Amino acid sequence: MTLASRLDSYLTRRAQRDAAAASARTARDAFIQAQFPLLNQRLIDLVTAAVGNHSRLTLAETALTEAVADRSFATLAKTALEVRADLDGGLQTIAFTPRLAFGDEAQFGVVACTASFAFTPRTRSADRVAALLLAEKLQMRGTQTAALMLAAPDGFLELSAALLEEALAALLLRGAG
Repeated sequence: MTLASRLDSYLTRRAQRDAAAASARTARDAFIQAQFPLLNQRLIDLVTAAVGNHSRLTLAETALTEAVADRSFATLAKTALEVRADLDGGLQTIAFTPRLAFGDEAQFGVVACTASFAFTPRTRSADRVAALLLAEKLQMRGTQTAALMLAAPDGFLELSAALLEEALAALLLRGAG
């Protein structure tokens, strides 16, 4: 057998592999396009529930468009959210901005969380969750179903309004603890 006689079967296998990879990539992109806005809205709902209503607290939403490279879609609409707290020390803000990020096979997004002030975590669990948020450990994850998951050192934890409320309290109500 010569190299020339093996070439056609090699090219066929490579074409099949490339077609399967392209099909999987197209399916993954369709999943991301469908799930990213749903998780973005879930984040808004959770933050809204965690913050509640008070004259010293406001929520601001900003519609954004993320330019996308190396995917089958060119842009992705998203909404950033900012919690503003007018407390004794002045205005403090915590911003949540989702973006595409691919850390592993299941991850397709991350939520950047930034504070307008310095934060030094204490040993309380709420402080640890707040520190994880600020370290961009809140991920959009899934392959069949999607969820907002906090990447904690001991595994993933699904984000809830109660968990988020505790973290926001640790960030904003430092003198109350």
